[in-house]
Amino acid sequence: MESLVKTNRLSITSIAGATLVPLIYLLMIVITWLFPPPPPHISPFFSAAAPLFLLMGFALFFLGPLALITGIIALQRIRKGIGNQKGRVLALIGLIIGGVQTALIVLPGIFSLILFIVKQ
Repeated sequence: MESLVKTNRLSITSIAGATLVPLIYLLMIVITWLFPPPPPHISPFFSAAAPLFLLMGFALFFLGPLALITGIIALQRIRKGIGNQKGRVLALIGLIIGGVQTALIVLPGIFSLILFIVKQ
């Protein structure tokens, strides 16, 4: 009789969040191309799609850390052998992409803080 091996739910959550991150970046590029801002402006925040652009930026703010945290927890649970679970590769991909996205969120803030302190 075969044993049932289930994929860890947190690893699925991690890969889902990690998959949405590059898709949202691609969608932001397409929206910027389709809805350019009026002539005196160059920022996409002056275009007709600005609310959608802000909503996608807000989603990116949460999806990266979500993929990172759920990837870490999934790897810990798979490593400990809690239940008969698989999904290590999914959790690793989510962990890597979530870590990069989280770094893109955190590092500009750290650099801005350092520049602010040095300028004082």
